Amino acid sequence: MKPMKIADKVYYIGPDENESSHASAGILINSSPKIYIDIYIGEDATIKLLAEEKPDIAFLSHHHIDHTRFLPLIKEYSNAELIVPEGEENYLTDFNFFEKKTAGQSYSSTEKWNLYFKKMSNYKPVHNFKTQADGDTFKSGNVTLECIKAAGHSPSHTVFNFPSEKILFASDIGIGEFGPWYGWLDCNLHEYIESILMLKSLDIDMLITSHDGFFVKDIKHEWDKCLRHFFKREQFVKESLNKGKTKDEIIAHGIYFLNKSKVPDPMNYIITLWDSIMFDHHKNQLENEPLEKLFPELSSHLLSM
Repeated sequence: MKPMKIADKVYYIGPDENESSHASAGILINSSPKIYIDIYIGEDATIKLLAEEKPDIAFLSHHHIDHTRFLPLIKEYSNAELIVPEGEENYLTDFNFFEKKTAGQSYSSTEKWNLYFKKMSNYKPVHNFKTQADGDTFKSGNVTLECIKAAGHSPSHTVFNFPSEKILFASDIGIGEFGPWYGWLDCNLHEYIESILMLKSLDIDMLITSHDGFFVKDIKHEWDKCLRHFFKREQFVKESLNKGKTKDEIIAHGIYFLNKSKVPDPMNYIITLWDSIMFDHHKNQLENEPLEKLFPELSSHLLSM
């Protein structure tokens, strides 16, 4: 995709339609230093982009594999300094740690898991990087970039704010038709909702995502639509359990992924795993602190939309 200018020196770059689901749109700040954020548009296209743009700094928003695929290319095809979120370093350097914290031993020991993650996902350990913390700011010419921790989707999932331009790159926060995703063990529903409420309070005119394009109208309403998914899913799980439905029956219906039976293995196994973990998050929440009790006014408002 040709870079799309969204502000002076700031460009949005996304994959072409024929790229795989592992692709990730991101941001290029074409100033000094030149900053590259989260862009993976297919291996050949990413290599070409790095050769043309020669970034000085590359930021990663979080450790998920659809975002980390550009990291080995940064190391091999550029001289950019890599900066990752503080708290997610071990996911990038140690595959065993990644397995334990995401899928856990019961899932990651299976043949289909290994087929997907060791072959199809192209996981490669990365070393030699620096970290950024919540609130860190960086300057590129006249552009100021603010790193904001928005945990929940991952432990240190980071979004990138351009306060002067009123633009927010929200990475994988979950704006869009399918809503928020929390299919790893290290996801956290409570933190996720708190993060979105914090981001909703920001004064922005443009909201950009990694997989759902960008939004310039009714942004607060888009945040509410995102938040509503949490409470609708909790309601669905609660009502299904009260009706005597089993975990397998609920997962077969779908928490996030519908029509799973049409998807061939190993992806069928992987998306069923993700829905299973999302079910567990909701079941654990219901048994301890239901979201509707943690956020009673918000829940009532969103479920009445």
